[in-house]
Amino acid sequence: MNGYTLSIKASLPRLWRPATVIRFRFVVHRFGLSRPARPSQWQTRSYTPSPSLAKKGGKAAREEARATGQTPSTEDPSDFSLLNKSIEDALSRLTAELDKLRPGGRFNPELLEAVTVSVGNGSGGQKHKLSSLAQVVPRGRTLTVFVEDRDHIKPITSAIFASNLNLAPQPAPDNPNNLVINLPPTTKESRDQAVATAQKAADTAENAIRSARQAQQKRLRQMQLDRKARPDNVKKAGDKMEKTIKDASAKVKTEVEKKKKVLSSA
Repeated sequence: MNGYTLSIKASLPRLWRPATVIRFRFVVHRFGLSRPARPSQWQTRSYTPSPSLAKKGGKAAREEARATGQTPSTEDPSDFSLLNKSIEDALSRLTAELDKLRPGGRFNPELLEAVTVSVGNGSGGQKHKLSSLAQVVPRGRTLTVFVEDRDHIKPITSAIFASNLNLAPQPAPDNPNNLVINLPPTTKESRDQAVATAQKAADTAENAIRSARQAQQKRLRQMQLDRKARPDNVKKAGDKMEKTIKDASAKVKTEVEKKKKVLSSA
């Protein structure tokens, strides 16, 4: 008969020993059970985390990460590499713009050399900088433009008139391949215009620094929301960021004020 037999012997006094052997028979099919499978019949099943477990977050995710020996990814809130790079670029552009301005509002020949000249027929002509087609030589209150190719005189003249430099080139009387430009004398208006140009360059640098600050602040806020950095470390990084921005703004102000004094001189 299919089933299991369980024998229980109780330790009782000798007088009761013959009657103490009780045999119990449990018929397996009576309880709706089946025989355990043999080892050869056992099947292995791979474990796959369910979607609900994969979506765990917060405390449950941290506890599960500790249980599995995994550590959550972290970021360094004090990493200011992008912020510093943006500030350096803004200051470099400011320096380049200020270097173009001459004391007293005098004209800078580099501005003329940077004029774009269209060589060719119509709007489809090739674009060149004036410096690649001619040489600009300052002589006192006059600029002489030495044009290499006579065919480029007309497009160069048109480009200079179309620029915002307020210059009027004229053919040189002694050489038809040259252009002569008489520079206006420096006045209070020209000096004020140079100062305004310097201030505009400063405003551009300040805007770039503010944009860099906003990007860094957004990054710190995202770290805190994603719990990728400790709140106290994020706060320290925020304080350090504000000091970096303050120092950069002070440097912009110092450089521009220094340049304005030079530009305002006669």
